Amino acid sequence: MNTDNKKSFTVREDFKPVEEEIYRLYMIGERLKEFDLERWSYLKNMEDFNKIYSLSLEDETKSAIERIYEDGRAIAHDLWQVLLSVNIREIYPDFLSFIKRLDSNCIDEDNIQLLKLELKKRKESYEDLKSYYGFSIRAIEGMILLFEQQLKYMENICETVQQLKSSELYRKSCVEVFSTSGSGFVDKIKKIFRLE
Repeated sequence: MNTDNKKSFTVREDFKPVEEEIYRLYMIGERLKEFDLERWSYLKNMEDFNKIYSLSLEDETKSAIERIYEDGRAIAHDLWQVLLSVNIREIYPDFLSFIKRLDSNCIDEDNIQLLKLELKKRKESYEDLKSYYGFSIRAIEGMILLFEQQLKYMENICETVQQLKSSELYRKSCVEVFSTSGSGFVDKIKKIFRLE
């Protein structure tokens, strides 16, 4: 990734213990922002993308192909918004709020596998179209490749979140939440996380 980004991004003080992981997520966010704002729209506006509207396709096939763009761009947009706002305390007042947001963004192995299956079905629809009409549509092929790249980034995000959840900062943050809630089992939590 660009070293200029490293100079322009500084991890906030309370996240410094996991600086490397936060920086990794931030850089993925930068890539996804580029995908959302530049690459997805470029592919959608390629001249050959409009071929799907001039072909006599079943609604289901046309919809499957359109969804590659719609879902791919929406995923890129949602994820970069989350990742690039990591330093905004009004959005993420603490470390746990950031982790919860990543968890609620459906970034887990099960959802990634579902997205892979959906993309596979859409690729099959495109391959059927390609064989039936005897030509390819570069924009759609580019969208498929871009979607696959995003899935790899999502896997990286998922792995990084798991690393963050095994960090000392995460354990301490969990204990702080329990201790401020007046819960009677704070001592048990401290023992579980070995924070005595």
